[in-house]
Amino acid sequence: GEVQGSGEATADEHAASAMAAGFATVKEVLSGDTLVLVGQPKGGPPPEVRVTLAALQAPRLGNNAKNSETKDEPFAWASREFLRRACIGQYVSFKVEYNVPTINRQFGSVQLTGGSKESLGLLMARAGWARVKKDADASERGSEFDELVRLSEQAEQQGLGVFQKEDASAVRDVTYEVKEPEELLKKIKGSPQPALIEYVRDGGSFKVMLLNQMTLISLNLAGVQCPRLNGGSDGAPEPYGPESKYFTEVRLLNRDVYVVVNGVDDRTGNFYGQIEHPAGNIGTELVKHGLARAVDWSMNWCSLQDAAALRGAAKDAKNARLRIWKDYVAPKISGDKSFEGIISEIVSGDTIMVRVGTQEQLAARPWECAERRISFSSLRAPRLGARSRNEPDQPYAQEAREALRQRILGKKCTVSVEYERAGPEGMQPRQFATVMCQVRKVRKNAALVVVEDGLADVIRHRAEDERSSQYDELQAAVVAAKEAGRGMWASNATTEPVQRRVVDLTGNAQQARGHLTSLQAPKPGPYKAGEHRAVVEYVINGSRMRVFLPQENMLLTFALGGILTPQTARSANKGRTATAAEPFATEAMMYTRALALQRDVTVEIETMDKGGNCIGQMYTKRGQERVNLGVALVEAGLARVNEYSVNYTPCGDALKREEAVAKRKRLNIWKDYVEPSAEELAAAKAAAALGSLNTMTVCVSEIVNGSTFFAQDQSEASVSKLKAIEKELAAIPADAPGAGEVQISKNTTCLALFDDGSGNKWFRAKILRVVPQGGEEKHALIRYIDYGNEEVVPPSRLRQATQSSMFANPGAAQECELAFVKVPGLDRDYGHEAAVALNGRVFDKTVTAVLFGKAEDGGRLRVALRTGEGEAAEDVGEALLSAGLGYVDSRSARYARGADEKKYIAKLNEAQEKAHTAHVNLWRYGDPRDDDE
Repeated sequence: GEVQGSGEATADEHAASAMAAGFATVKEVLSGDTLVLVGQPKGGPPPEVRVTLAALQAPRLGNNAKNSETKDEPFAWASREFLRRACIGQYVSFKVEYNVPTINRQFGSVQLTGGSKESLGLLMARAGWARVKKDADASERGSEFDELVRLSEQAEQQGLGVFQKEDASAVRDVTYEVKEPEELLKKIKGSPQPALIEYVRDGGSFKVMLLNQMTLISLNLAGVQCPRLNGGSDGAPEPYGPESKYFTEVRLLNRDVYVVVNGVDDRTGNFYGQIEHPAGNIGTELVKHGLARAVDWSMNWCSLQDAAALRGAAKDAKNARLRIWKDYVAPKISGDKSFEGIISEIVSGDTIMVRVGTQEQLAARPWECAERRISFSSLRAPRLGARSRNEPDQPYAQEAREALRQRILGKKCTVSVEYERAGPEGMQPRQFATVMCQVRKVRKNAALVVVEDGLADVIRHRAEDERSSQYDELQAAVVAAKEAGRGMWASNATTEPVQRRVVDLTGNAQQARGHLTSLQAPKPGPYKAGEHRAVVEYVINGSRMRVFLPQENMLLTFALGGILTPQTARSANKGRTATAAEPFATEAMMYTRALALQRDVTVEIETMDKGGNCIGQMYTKRGQERVNLGVALVEAGLARVNEYSVNYTPCGDALKREEAVAKRKRLNIWKDYVEPSAEELAAAKAAAALGSLNTMTVCVSEIVNGSTFFAQDQSEASVSKLKAIEKELAAIPADAPGAGEVQISKNTTCLALFDDGSGNKWFRAKILRVVPQGGEEKHALIRYIDYGNEEVVPPSRLRQATQSSMFANPGAAQECELAFVKVPGLDRDYGHEAAVALNGRVFDKTVTAVLFGKAEDGGRLRVALRTGEGEAAEDVGEALLSAGLGYVDSRSARYARGADEKKYIAKLNEAQEKAHTAHVNLWRYGDPRDDDE
């Protein structure tokens, strides 16, 4: 019922006057004759009054106030306990009958409202646990005085309560100050101890009497922080501090409980633990009602179950915006908060990329999937240094990333985004999530992979910060890793930054070529010559990657042999014009990423181009199936067969077969493919008469030496393109403004003046190198890319292209060499004669070129030139060898593949043997190869 107030009151007694009579709840029993009563709460903690039972005096309890310890009077504890058990938490009626202003105390009667409705004063007198003040003034006797006297005399005659004979148990032996808290902790840690809550400092801090030891300790709820009562400005209570204290007091003060002590603060001597009550966990209830926060710094003294309950309660209170969370704003999450996908890349020890899409997209069309960058919630792994700036890694950064790569890469996962942090300006916010996936046949939080191995630590959050839903499991894993001395927690763990020392061949062609022999050499173990175990570090485009060879500690660029994938977009650089991505370039790159990025693969190194890029085959896994990556790309219609090199790779037949299937299905790059007409099939059949090798018609535009030359493709499309370019260039006057404005640097493309006999005209060119002329003047050695000829010119004969489209098409002149033929250099005997012989047979003539792929440097085409038709037909290579002006290149012949190549080499050997037998030119004085090879 509602509390009724009456009577006069001073300013100090205002709260008491508001409760001079009425109904209330017994909040606390201070002794065998004094109680604290509270009314009903209305918008905050209710008023309370301290009432001493009129005309009664119980023995005084001892205390340690102001560091002055006093002992109990005999039977004081038993007296208080009798009254406490009788009324604590009970709903009572009360009446303040008189005040004693000198001691600021109110005296009156208190009566139970349920059951017997007995007066507490009469109850204490009958049991003998309080004496009646028989000599009290009439004004201080109260309405029950006569009955109190009668019952007290009866108890005295019966030797009840304080009237019984005193013994050792009449006075407690109480420890008010724990001198050795660690020793006490060892005795009671983790086991429930019967206790009594003697005082509530705030919602989560108590004075607790351990009943078995009769020891008073300061106990704080582990993992809980309540608003302080003096933590605000000017010592005022923090918001909801009084409410938090009242919430705890009415439930626990003077209640019998069990406490579980798990830790102690060495600085203050305060113990930390939980309070077990039949009605539930008070810490969880405080947090659930928005009257406390769950905090990390003392959460270690909670069990995993209690910690999880606290965090769940905090989450519910936040979402409901209860009390201290009334201004809480839930974190905004960009995109879906929960989704499934495949872990596609390990960025670092705490960050991954997840590919998201339908099951069909993930399996067959990864380019249609989105990729989301996810960091593990509440986790911090060592940082990897920026390779571009040659920064060292933090200790164990590589180990953390490698642990994730080996155990979770490519696994299906469920991602629950829990919070995000703002990224740099213009960047997407960084998302933090719990990622669940299958790890060694157990579905678990992926973050535990690095935490359990001691390769990452858990972040200590502020109380209001969002965190992982499995934060306590992560903390427990850190503790276990520390105890086991794993990873960064080992006694001998390094703290110095780690400079990754790798043989990097990706930017040094000369160094890379120096390692080619060792890379192709046979080695012990299950691998054949040229075969290596590798990890794909980065995908440049659909067919080009950077791979790391662990056994060789080597990083190199690797290109898939026998295929061509669409080129990705390229930015302008050093005179190179920007080009847009070809159709399906992104799709090919994403497909390669899905199958190979960061995967354990096997590479077979077949050769190396002039840029130092290894060329060969790569084998990876698609599910449980071992697949050739190049064949898989062709099969998916994302790559085409390279007609120049397909015959020199062991999987050439498979590539051709899968390309035919992709064409027939019109997959991706073949979506507009049209079957060849009858005329085209007939032409192909005629070409087949020359053998299975591809052929093309060319015009030789420049002779470099006896085996090297430049040739222009004479197909209708190529001739048309060249004419269009020359027409566009012819429209630029020779004296047009802009000459001399080119920055002379290697590999810069530009226009150059050349007199072709009909006057100066502009032609497309490329600067091969800078030619100093003394002082600051520089000339340029250029090559006319549509013809192949070279010359040194001054800057005045160079200019920038008037339109970037002028260089959209590559140069019309392709550098070539005679296949399997070697001739002396121009500075050697018969070198000049060989060049003259070649010039006379093919220069400025249209001939048939039989294609044998590219030379070892990856730049020049290896071809056989055939002039004339019918009986007049002549193979130029055979002719030079018959004339004793060259010999078979035994090195390139050694790697010949296919019956057609071997057949052609046999013909060359036959021509060479004739010259050798006849001692013609090079063979006049013996075998010239002893000096040259």
